[in-house]
Amino acid sequence: MRRNVCRVGCSAIFSALAFWAGATSFGIQNLLLPADKEVDPVQATSAGGNGWNYSSGFEPSEGFVPGFIGSNVQPAGCGGPANPCWFAFTGPPASQAEPHIDTSNPHSGMQHLRISSDPQVPPGNIYSGNFIGADFPSAEDIIPQPAGAYLMGLSFSIDHYSGQSFRIQAQAPSQSNFTAAMLFSYGGGIYYLDRCDYHIEWIHWRSWLPRVHNQLRIELDPCNGHLRFFLNGGTGREACEIFGTSIEQVAIVGDNQPGATLDVDDLIVTSEGPCPVLGACCDHNGLQQGCVDGVLEADCIGTDKVWSAQTLCQDVECACLQECTDRQCGGDGCGGNCGSCLDGNLCNGSESCSSNGQCEPGVPLVCDNGQYCDGTETCHPSFGCVGGTPPNCDDGVNCTADTCDEVNDTCVHDNADCAIPTVSEWGLVVLTLALLIAGKAFFGLRKPNTA
Repeated sequence: MRRNVCRVGCSAIFSALAFWAGATSFGIQNLLLPADKEVDPVQATSAGGNGWNYSSGFEPSEGFVPGFIGSNVQPAGCGGPANPCWFAFTGPPASQAEPHIDTSNPHSGMQHLRISSDPQVPPGNIYSGNFIGADFPSAEDIIPQPAGAYLMGLSFSIDHYSGQSFRIQAQAPSQSNFTAAMLFSYGGGIYYLDRCDYHIEWIHWRSWLPRVHNQLRIELDPCNGHLRFFLNGGTGREACEIFGTSIEQVAIVGDNQPGATLDVDDLIVTSEGPCPVLGACCDHNGLQQGCVDGVLEADCIGTDKVWSAQTLCQDVECACLQECTDRQCGGDGCGGNCGSCLDGNLCNGSESCSSNGQCEPGVPLVCDNGQYCDGTETCHPSFGCVGGTPPNCDDGVNCTADTCDEVNDTCVHDNADCAIPTVSEWGLVVLTLALLIAGKAFFGLRKPNTA
């Protein structure tokens, strides 16, 4: 289930939540969330690294001695970011007794932190600010921590119902936010502050029993959108919203109503380091051009890939660059072409572009139609196949019939109309000429009769 993350900008809404409030001030709702909100305890994970880590059993070996935590009962020389102190805040007027280091009910070891009511301080509520609490480290010693995976755990015990309500809170002051807030009401209810469906409410989760040591565990993992609460192991609860993305401070507070006391022991805060920085990975390569949101810089690798710390592609310019290296033709990936394979010569066929961008030669045109009598066809580079010139079969003889023989690929000359006279025909001609000559001679020699 995706969790909302409330970062800088929530301070105006939640500024009052950095202080103690009576249970009724926030309108506690006795709500049980759906079963899918239940989660198993798992160690939160992040990119790793060295973050803020702290653990304390409030033991003498750590430098703690019984007494008011605002006095010199803490490790010698504490103060400053390198060795911060616990800070007591109460009143007004300021308490001189609470919270304090006590020895009567430790969960382990010899000592623990206790918050009791102080009759010298008026009972508290959110309006008057009369509450008693302790936080660590003090405001001036806080080192801003990056968003990342954190674990906060502690044991707590409340001695009886009625009287005070208590609150244990993980905070991120540098973000002006709380990170997780748990409320232990005087009536025995355990609540966590959450915002589901746009409503900020105290969500009822479990119940506490008097004089029982309970183990509270808070897992924060904004890297993957998780804030989880666990009580005494087993199944936990997933919050709807993440307000702060780190744990920089722990606050333990009571409303100073007469009655119950809260004992806290075995406090631990660990960090696995910051969340991995995600950005937009733009691939300018025309063939794979595009942008992907939420990519690690180490995963945005390639000649034309550029990583930006801007998480969303909509915030970066991812221009397309033509990709025509070692390509003769085809698309360049940006809506254009790397080149054309056509050489303008129809006679050598139509060139094509292969899938790897290389020009492939075409199939040359075959213009010969296999017919002899219509001439030899040729190919024109611009027009393709052009008809041939038929063979000239005229033999120059007027009486012959000249044709083209398609079967034998040759010209045929029919001289049927050009016949030569036979021997008998020549003899008749000669005889006729001889008779004519003889007749002329005969009649030319006869003398006319003059008598």
